[in-house]
Amino acid sequence: MQTRSRRTGPYRISLLITMLTAAQASAQTINTIGETDSNNLGWGYQVSTTWSMFQTFRTPSGYAVLTTLRFPAAGTAASGTVSVREFTGGTFLSSVYSSSIGVNGSTTVLLQPKVSLDPTKTYALYWTTSSGSYTLNDVYRPSSYYYADGQSGYVSGGSVSYISDASFEFYMAFGTAGPDSANTLTALKSSAAAVRNRLVAGEAVLASTLAYDSNAFGEGDVSLSFIGRYTALSDSSGEGAGALVAAYRLQPNLRLGAFFDYAPGRDAPTGTALSETEPSLGVFGVYEQNKDLTGLNIRLAGAYGHGRLTVTRDASLADTEAGSGKAGTNAFAVSAEAGFGLRIAPTIVAVPYVGLRRTDVTRKGYTEGTTTDVSAPLTYDDYGLRLTTALGGVRFHGRLDEKIAAVVGLGAEYDVGRKMDAYAGTSSISGLETFSIATNSHANRLRPSAVAGVAYEFAANRTLSAQIAVRGQAYSADPSLTSTVKYSVGF
Repeated sequence: MQTRSRRTGPYRISLLITMLTAAQASAQTINTIGETDSNNLGWGYQVSTTWSMFQTFRTPSGYAVLTTLRFPAAGTAASGTVSVREFTGGTFLSSVYSSSIGVNGSTTVLLQPKVSLDPTKTYALYWTTSSGSYTLNDVYRPSSYYYADGQSGYVSGGSVSYISDASFEFYMAFGTAGPDSANTLTALKSSAAAVRNRLVAGEAVLASTLAYDSNAFGEGDVSLSFIGRYTALSDSSGEGAGALVAAYRLQPNLRLGAFFDYAPGRDAPTGTALSETEPSLGVFGVYEQNKDLTGLNIRLAGAYGHGRLTVTRDASLADTEAGSGKAGTNAFAVSAEAGFGLRIAPTIVAVPYVGLRRTDVTRKGYTEGTTTDVSAPLTYDDYGLRLTTALGGVRFHGRLDEKIAAVVGLGAEYDVGRKMDAYAGTSSISGLETFSIATNSHANRLRPSAVAGVAYEFAANRTLSAQIAVRGQAYSADPSLTSTVKYSVGF
């Protein structure tokens, strides 16, 4: 037996010629037309409105789906129906597939039923006519066909008769059951966009935490701040969080601090969910030459976050699976910033600044789980976003009165280094053995930023403040918006 395979759509197709074997023939009912090609490969039989013709078959080993029916035919304005029926004990059961065919002149009937079959059962191709008559012909034999035995025959007046002609052949194609490669790739593009947006949101969150501070010191040189935060993107992904910031004043113009930020509630793009997320942790150090921010100001900060991201593929398209899996996520960010404060009015200090920030957010590689609904789980490579960004701008700090202070700032960010991985991996789906989807659209190298806030010192070493910060995103058309409310107390 010579076999080859070829790919067609979602199936690895191997073709089958069914060789018809002997039983009783009736020359009065079945008319032998004769050879139809120069290769002496087969014969033709005429189908009329007085009887139906059939060919029995079983699915070849390792296959479970009948994908293609192909046979030449000739006729004049003839029409009919071809169906697939279970055949047992000489009886045809109900159809598992049926399709109308039309024959006008010489034509090749090509049907693609994609019918799941039981390999332990025998089935029959069943032809009938509704008008005219047509001839089924064997024309040629491609080299990539399997051979298998079957029986041919006809049904007349409810009686089943068989044809003794081992030369008569029909063309049938079988395939392994499995997802559609093209539709699966379309679903993967949706997953890629959702995961990318999740990473972009994660970068926005971590970058925003680098600005955490606490500066309401008491006699013990300790300051604590309790922060409520919400960071959002316009694509409806975002998260709410609570943070605790602690700082210790080493010298009148130098403080060191640490924070943890925990997000119990998250909005995420469709198809993704964050789970088992740990608090983000960070440290910072601030040097201010003068308490009123005139002179040299330096700030260093770093943050780290870890969690697990669940991704579920969309299965709304035909022959796709809702493959799902969990992957670890790691994120870190560091920044350095220096500014010099200049008093431009009795109650206003302008602080021009420059800085550099490095962020890295990565979803680790993983393999989807196998379930009763997922026969072909996909494996994914690491997927990450890395940015090295130069910062610059000016902030204006002012006092409205002795207890109320405000800040307004405008700036810009420019990526001096950037990389967004392709959303890539492997699968066992025929035609989709590997995939790689570019996700670096909306690449904004130069982006604006802005901040505005107000603080109220309602008692000694007791401050309540609110702030809104807006940043353009490196790989999103939507800006991020972070709003915070903070209560600070000094000890």
